Amino acid sequence: MYFYRPLVCRLFSNAAVINKYEKAEISLCRILSGSRPELKEHIQKAMGMGLSVPVMRNYSMMIYNIHPELGGKYYPINTAFKKSLEIVSLSPKNFSNNRAA
Repeated sequence: MYFYRPLVCRLFSNAAVINKYEKAEISLCRILSGSRPELKEHIQKAMGMGLSVPVMRNYSMMIYNIHPELGGKYYPINTAFKKSLEIVSLSPKNFSNNRAA
């Protein structure tokens, strides 16, 4: 499962969350925040000047509208990824750590 985690991190590392003041705020993973602390401020400044980034809440609402029962539950990322594969009839054990040539 961890083999596919970098893809998931890349998808979500460029997204924003809505803070308590209803403003979009970039959400960076621990690794990016720790290795490049200036990055959050740089992206926030670019967002203030019009940079458009996807907002996680918008995608959560789209998923909820497709399937309210499943879309209303929140899980840690590894658990959510595994459950999503199971729902679409793909078992994580069917994937190998070897990439196709």
